[in-house]
Amino acid sequence: MAIGLYSLIKPQGGEISYQDILHFLENPEIDVETRKRASLWAEEFKFWNDSRELYPYFEVGAPFRKHSGVMKRLMAPNPGETWLDAGCGPAKMSEFLWEKSKHGIKKIVGLDIILWPAKEVAAKIPILELKYGSLGEKLDFPDNTFDGIVCNLVVPYLIEFEGNYGKSGIQKIFEEFARILKPGGQLLWSTLIKNYSCDLVIACATPDVLRSLKKYPKLPSIALYLYNYGKKIAKKGKSGLYTLLPASEWDEILKKTGFVNSEWESVFIEQSLINSCYLPL
Repeated sequence: MAIGLYSLIKPQGGEISYQDILHFLENPEIDVETRKRASLWAEEFKFWNDSRELYPYFEVGAPFRKHSGVMKRLMAPNPGETWLDAGCGPAKMSEFLWEKSKHGIKKIVGLDIILWPAKEVAAKIPILELKYGSLGEKLDFPDNTFDGIVCNLVVPYLIEFEGNYGKSGIQKIFEEFARILKPGGQLLWSTLIKNYSCDLVIACATPDVLRSLKKYPKLPSIALYLYNYGKKIAKKGKSGLYTLLPASEWDEILKKTGFVNSEWESVFIEQSLINSCYLPL
């Protein structure tokens, strides 16, 4: 099995920059397959890193807020539990876990390859621990570590897992979730639909954008950026670079990796799917 790119480029852990990946690609001894994987990852890293300034504006529009609201409603953390916020981004899901548990949750681990967007939230939540790491490789946690995992709009964008692409790579990701989750633990995650329409989402968010201009004067330019960002995601989904599947195919993967009690909700103007499932006791 190929080693994960994160570990290959930064074996001691810590933050990886776009320049780190480019420097890695300068090595003439890299084999063809590793060079292909690292080149794809460099493009993706730059895309997400360049988009990080959008985080504060995502929930100005109602579709985004409703999606987040359903995620919060479905998560079921209990006092004393330990949860993973996988691909935590700005740690919005960590905030929800803290609130839903009425501050009784024991520990939240926020995992991502870019952690600075989560640091403001981490400063407010004493039990939130931020950890550098990639979901595209074996996770640095022992078996049965977490009581629950939340993973919001991350899984379908992971283009490979240790050299496995498409549905094969996605299955490996869920195998890792199953490995580090305790029996009976909840996995709450979300994905865009297969034929995601950025035009529909932006159209439905426009009234909220107009109402928020006084608070956010830069919103028109941000909205345009968001539109182009969404179009790129839709294009990558159609090309197969991202794995956007119907619920029936996701359920096949969940079943193969040992998850049960799979339940779906369609939100985001029916442009995203939220799934709650569990490991059997």
